[in-house]
Amino acid sequence: MLFTRNLMYAALSLLVVLLSVAALYVLANAEFLAVTQILIYIGAVLVLLVLGIMLTPRAASQPPTVTSYQWAMGLFLAGSVGFFLTKIIAQADFIQDKETARPAPLQEIGTRLITEHLLTFEVAGVLLLVALVGAAALATYKSKATQTADFD
Repeated sequence: MLFTRNLMYAALSLLVVLLSVAALYVLANAEFLAVTQILIYIGAVLVLLVLGIMLTPRAASQPPTVTSYQWAMGLFLAGSVGFFLTKIIAQADFIQDKETARPAPLQEIGTRLITEHLLTFEVAGVLLLVALVGAAALATYKSKATQTADFD
């Protein structure tokens, strides 16, 4: 179910959801995950999503219609996933020892990420840059028919 048909409002709602997930990480004493959630999902993915929304032209046609078959299939899939997740969570053993539940220090995580996983960060940065340039190129691309029509 859609709460809004405006894509910018939907993106702002996603911002609220992602911030709420970061708040849950803080409440679970996982500060590093909270900061990572904010930096990666809000700082990169959501900004890229908003950029894509702003750069793509609006569709002039009617919105897509949803048939009753699609609603029934969606309801069936959502119910199936919900049932299996509930079953898995009910069978799980979430009790941990105090010794194994200690959070890793942030300095240790930061040192490992910058030394052992530096190549991973570089590759992720290049991939995000390529995705951003590709999104901008696709958003500003005009077909040859449109270009010749502009000069006439």
